[in-house]
Amino acid sequence: MAIQSDATEAREPRGIRKALVAITLFLLNIGLMGENGFLPITNIVYELFGNGFLSNYIISSASLWMAVGAMLSTWLMRRMTKKWILVIGSACFAVGSIFCVSIESGLYIAFMRSLMGLGEGIIGAVSMAYIAQMYVDSDRRAAFTGYFNAFGTLTGAVLSFASGELAMIEWTHAFYVFFPMVLVVVMAVVVLPELGMEEMPAAEEASVGRKAPLGKLYVPFIVDYVLFAAMFAITAFFISVYVAETGLGDTAFAGRLLALNTASGFFTSAAFGTIYSRLRKAAVIPSLALGAVAMLAMWLFRSAVVCYAASIILGAGYGVYFAYSYAYPADVVPPERVDDAIGYTTAIYTLAFFLVPYLVSWIMSVSGGSVVPAFAVGAGFGVVAIAIELATNGAYKRAMGR
Repeated sequence: MAIQSDATEAREPRGIRKALVAITLFLLNIGLMGENGFLPITNIVYELFGNGFLSNYIISSASLWMAVGAMLSTWLMRRMTKKWILVIGSACFAVGSIFCVSIESGLYIAFMRSLMGLGEGIIGAVSMAYIAQMYVDSDRRAAFTGYFNAFGTLTGAVLSFASGELAMIEWTHAFYVFFPMVLVVVMAVVVLPELGMEEMPAAEEASVGRKAPLGKLYVPFIVDYVLFAAMFAITAFFISVYVAETGLGDTAFAGRLLALNTASGFFTSAAFGTIYSRLRKAAVIPSLALGAVAMLAMWLFRSAVVCYAASIILGAGYGVYFAYSYAYPADVVPPERVDDAIGYTTAIYTLAFFLVPYLVSWIMSVSGGSVVPAFAVGAGFGVVAIAIELATNGAYKRAMGR
């Protein structure tokens, strides 16, 4: 079911324009990886606003609105060109993140975080759909997706590190890391070419009635991805809480861990094209297995060395899985449903992130206030996800004729 490559040459930009388009798409990662600039201060949010609904909403609201943005994107992509949807998403994120600097109010921050999430969801869904339309050949699309995500890992690492350091001065200073998004909005307007509805494959133009089903391989993929997302979110959202509880460091240390976590995915993301072309569906099993081991180690051994090692392992696995989550649906769903599948994937993934803080809060309530047991639960998610991958491998091989 892979998209054919006969229109590739007509869609890829050339020369200087190609470089400028790539730079603009890569810089969209500031919005796509925006949570990395917020995560070092989650412990401060709990300290300031308590361990209740408001704090959990501030932390997870972006994830909820990412899902809204992703689903909205599937509707907008039928009515607008992807360029202008990306401009809208970038502007939403820029306004929401930059204005968080100005007022230290829980309700105000919650509203702005929601606007950030809306922008992140739009950027996440539409940037991947844009790449899928620009590179219709499966292998070239996977390679560019890997490079895109590799740059994203570096962007996320810079955001985490800088945010953690700035928060040592004043916690709201963490949001200064998002000011470059103003430049990104301008570049998206000036540089990105119009890849619109009129350029979609003929199969999509013909699908004006009942939509083709997404296919039997899409649902188990989504379940598996939700489990991985939840496993990763436990570490991402609660590493600063873990660090504070165990006495291992401060927000700067948490920022360094998150930076290392993100940066470690650079090499696996950059190599994703090669990894996916050789392993296809099996590409994510090492990510799940090693991630489960890393989280189990954080539960059993509370030390800075374990935190560093676990951050590297989880980040490297995420580099593969995140790129896979957009390359794999484009291979297993009908070509005319690729935009829908990418939007749904982003939405469901972000809903998992939204629910994790509430799950962890419940775990803490039954464990005497400790966040550490949540890491054992995350390891269990990884084990279940591996079982799903292995159980559906035969169906995948039959569908792909392998």
